[in-house]
Amino acid sequence: MKKKLSRLDWIQTGFRALTQQGPSTLKAEPLAKSLKVSKGSFYWHFKDIEDFKSAMIQHWQRAATADIIIQIEAGTSNPKQKLHHLAHASTKLPDTRYGGSASESAIRDWARYEPSIANAVSEVDLKRLVFTASLFESCGQKKTQASQSARLLYSALIGLKTLQKQGLPDPKNDLVYLLEALLKPRVAPSVPDSAPPDAPIRR
Repeated sequence: MKKKLSRLDWIQTGFRALTQQGPSTLKAEPLAKSLKVSKGSFYWHFKDIEDFKSAMIQHWQRAATADIIIQIEAGTSNPKQKLHHLAHASTKLPDTRYGGSASESAIRDWARYEPSIANAVSEVDLKRLVFTASLFESCGQKKTQASQSARLLYSALIGLKTLQKQGLPDPKNDLVYLLEALLKPRVAPSVPDSAPPDAPIRR
């Protein structure tokens, strides 16, 4: 007797299809075919394909951002340790049931074609940046510097994950190295008291 498919089973199948074949495969019939079931099971859980896509992206928003923030906040009160926990959590490979290491890149590619997905990705990016900047501020950085540190760390994470798809080893060590560099006190560049005189014009 076949196990009755849950809403989560369909969502996981959607992420695998998105990662392996792209957003064009997010349709009831090909998804049902991949699971060897009828489309009736799909429509038991979702009103239509848009409802399914919304459920997918909401699941990603919660699992890849909100739940991680809750976990980090509960783990320690030390902001530097929180940043290290964040670096480890954000470089942890997603479960293969959700498409594995390429899943977030696939979501970002999906956002290029659908405005609602692009809006959801923008919300996640902003939430992650605000949270990360708040941790840098708690480590003693001023607001402007903390925002810059957050942007640099997050941009590096996205880039490293993209390279990981092409065979780069675990990006965790590189991200932690950058984090340590960003936490070091920054020395302002020295500015001369007066500008040097213009060089003489050779005739």
